[in-house]
Amino acid sequence: MVKRQDPSIIVGAFIFNNKGELFLTKSDRWDNKYVMPGGHVEYGEIIIEALKREMKEETNLDINEIEFLGFKELLNLEQDFYKDRHMVSLNFKCKALNNEVILTEEAQEYIWVSIDEVLSLDLYSIVREEIKKHFIKK
Repeated sequence: MVKRQDPSIIVGAFIFNNKGELFLTKSDRWDNKYVMPGGHVEYGEIIIEALKREMKEETNLDINEIEFLGFKELLNLEQDFYKDRHMVSLNFKCKALNNEVILTEEAQEYIWVSIDEVLSLDLYSIVREEIKKHFIKK
């Protein structure tokens, strides 16, 4: 019998610096692909506060100019994520106020990359879709 787990609400951010470069992390939790930083919204926590907290905790980056982009549902991630989950990701675009990055154990590497070069990276598929949708001029 499969254990039922309620969907988790998570927040994720496409963080840009003053040069217009995008911040991404590489994580073994996501099959060693580049992803945007993010994390879970805690019970009773306001979404924007969760976003700011998660970015600070996972990257040491303070953020502002926060813009909601939309949501993505991630279901049964056992092939891409390190454990089977059902998550609803609220995705944002924002700007970094500082550039001193300190990663937690959740990510092994990070990169600041131009939008012109980002699609050449080994990106998690949903992150690639979101970048194309929101940041690649057609």
